Amino acid sequence: MTIIRESQTFDQRTIRLLIEHNDTVQRYRALFALLDWRVVPDPSHDPSRPGKRPHPPSAFIKALLIKLTEDYANCTQLRRFLVEHPLLVLKLGFRPVLNVEQPYGFDVERTVPSARLFTRSRRATKVADTT
Repeated sequence: MTIIRESQTFDQRTIRLLIEHNDTVQRYRALFALLDWRVVPDPSHDPSRPGKRPHPPSAFIKALLIKLTEDYANCTQLRRFLVEHPLLVLKLGFRPVLNVEQPYGFDVERTVPSARLFTRSRRATKVADTT
């Protein structure tokens, strides 16, 4: 499985090892393993639709579960957390905006959706929120 096609800093093997040894990624990997993600399928790619593919719904749901777990009051805090954890962004399944000049081979700021989009997604998926 290719994570990022190119990176001037890390090769594929190194990125995989970094993900496997990152405490934050592993903590959330264990949480997400408890859930059946087959009920949230990734929409099939439609080559007739131009532009980049949207992020999968499961990535948004996982991010919103992180918001609840971290007890963030708003999606701006969630976004900041994700930008600070680029390996977690990859593990969640967000489609990376490639940039070989960035350490992990993608631009995490441009990859992570806006706080507004997270809020819209939360409303659309009706994920329970205690705030």
